[in-house]
Amino acid sequence: MRRLLLALILAVATASLALGAVTAADLSTADVVFDEGVTRSAADRERLEATSRELAGQGFRTEFVVVANRVDDIDGLAKQFRRGVGLDKVEAVLVLGPRQLGVDAKVFDCEK
Repeated sequence: MRRLLLALILAVATASLALGAVTAADLSTADVVFDEGVTRSAADRERLEATSRELAGQGFRTEFVVVANRVDDIDGLAKQFRRGVGLDKVEAVLVLGPRQLGVDAKVFDCEK
């Protein structure tokens, strides 16, 4: 029982480390959100913001979340954010992690 409790505490702690403080509410106020611990340049942020603006201009509002650590279910995380923002308000949410890309979008799977 003690090992099970310890494993549960460790799993919750690990999950919170994978995604620090980003919430769907953050995506309501910004199209690009960097999680705590992300060490990317201002130029990287500007490129993502420019891409988001260009896609929105084409009628495909897209949000980007950049996380510092690997995420077990990165597509699930993208889906969670998109649902949190509102499926009718955003066409796509992309979550970028170390060597990972999670996508939830109003497109067919083959188009992702």
